[in-house]
Amino acid sequence: GGSSRTGGGAMARQCTMSRCGSSADGQLRVGDEIPDFTAYTTVGKINFSSWARGSWTVLFSHPAAFTPVCTTEIGWLAKMQPYLKERGFKVAGHCCSTVADQKLWTRDVEAHFNEEFRIRFPMIGDDTREVAIALGMIDPNLKSSQDLPVTSRTVFIVGPDVRLKALMCYPDFVGRNLAELKRVCDALVLCEQHPVATPASWPENHADFYVNGRCMEGAVFLLPALSLEQATMLYPDHVELEVPEQRCNMRLVQCTFQRRRPLARSLGGCLSGCLGMFRWSALGDSSSAENRLPAVIAAQPPHRTPANARLVNFWGDEIKQPASGMQRFTELYTRSRDGHLRHGDVVPDFTAGTTEGRMAFHRWISDRWLVFATSSRAYSPVSTTEIGTLALMYDKFAAKGVNIAVLCPDELDEIKRWKTHIEDHFERCARVLFPLIEDPEQKVAAKFGIVDAGLRHEAAQMTPRTVFIIGPDQTLRFTMTYPETVGFDVREIFRVCDALQLTVRESVATPANWPNNHSELTDEQGQSMKSSVFLLSTITRQDQKEFFPHSIDLPVPSRRNYMRLTQIEARGRLPACEDCISYSQLARSAER
Repeated sequence: GGSSRTGGGAMARQCTMSRCGSSADGQLRVGDEIPDFTAYTTVGKINFSSWARGSWTVLFSHPAAFTPVCTTEIGWLAKMQPYLKERGFKVAGHCCSTVADQKLWTRDVEAHFNEEFRIRFPMIGDDTREVAIALGMIDPNLKSSQDLPVTSRTVFIVGPDVRLKALMCYPDFVGRNLAELKRVCDALVLCEQHPVATPASWPENHADFYVNGRCMEGAVFLLPALSLEQATMLYPDHVELEVPEQRCNMRLVQCTFQRRRPLARSLGGCLSGCLGMFRWSALGDSSSAENRLPAVIAAQPPHRTPANARLVNFWGDEIKQPASGMQRFTELYTRSRDGHLRHGDVVPDFTAGTTEGRMAFHRWISDRWLVFATSSRAYSPVSTTEIGTLALMYDKFAAKGVNIAVLCPDELDEIKRWKTHIEDHFERCARVLFPLIEDPEQKVAAKFGIVDAGLRHEAAQMTPRTVFIIGPDQTLRFTMTYPETVGFDVREIFRVCDALQLTVRESVATPANWPNNHSELTDEQGQSMKSSVFLLSTITRQDQKEFFPHSIDLPVPSRRNYMRLTQIEARGRLPACEDCISYSQLARSAER
């Protein structure tokens, strides 16, 4: 009845919001209130807090107008806006260009997508970079630098209380995945309406798990703070999983939500069986915004590593690089001086105990890529599925030359017991072969800016999780931070690793939704341009002719030749070294 639904909503807000605090060191973290600012946009002047308060907001920041990756991202965001609006989200763009430039540029974006839409959300002009500094994307000490640093592709997902709920930071040369943005927005709204947390790779989790003949795909965890009596009353069909020594509550339930209702009344009920299970496109009628979403966003195909995204060294020593290529491009990332960790900065070093022995972090990276994730407290249901899913994909990451490590805010002995529990949860199909690092006092977490160093003992109660992707040169390349109620999609982490390796090797940039981009486009010979990539903005015309002779310049109304698209063959621009093995070849060998 209505009372139980309202009770579930109140419990969801109590469980997920009561731990939010504010950082004392000036760094913006999940749970902090977004700094207020007033700015001019393409639709007029706005005060952000007043404009955003009371609704969910996606603040979609990108480096500059008239850049190719940004063009594809803003276009896909505009195509997704009707869906986000129906979910209760406002959308705003932000970039370090003038409002006038952005108004001209939106014509290019609309033309690139064959005039399928009009961009109707505000685009914030920030040529002075005041907003970027307020949001922590740029070191304020570098504002007057002659070569201003490049901002990352950052998504701020802001709650109705104008507090930061999730953060995604992609490098300038890797386009974002709008399907992942949609997934996280859906998860945040669901967790606002119910006292639940979404497992890793939700809603495609637990696909092989059955209870009394019921498939539990898309199920979510009830929060541990929900008592047995409350769980039984609100969610009578929930499933209690067996766990060793009863150290945690792993209670699965299948929930849904309804649209066009206030949050307090849109809770729905716990559904029995598979009917009405939350899925990418299982809700609503044929006229719903979800069913109008492009397939690449509504039901993105599983990511498969393209043959051209194979294992090579960071700077591509075996491949001749254009002088205006990736090494020149990465010089645009001016390293921070204010102690906050940003893209292009060398990550902190530390020594710590792990489940695989003592670790000296920088030495352990040893010229390899690294996925460095953080977890919640031991036995957290969401972190259990995240670590287990990373373990399931460990061989695939290793084949790409990517190490994995997870930082845990617990003592080593407790972590070792939890490791056994994780492997049991995955029925011993996943073996955790990578190090789980102890950090009971959260000193390492403070070094990486995950928690405020001055408040780390208080912040330990609230443990949003972060994934860093670190290059073999020990610099930060990618970051995403989600609340403890929203699990990561490990497939998106793997996709970004593929994109990073391809872009640094070939001096290119991946469009939005790569490698599922431009599937409808063909070149002059009629060959599909699916999975094609853009030349970096630093690539000169001379280098374009020498290194990318088959690239094409896509026409745009502004007549600025920045949309330079090319296909990278499976063997790369030039023959690769003998040791450079494509993942597809390695996978075929493993199958044999």
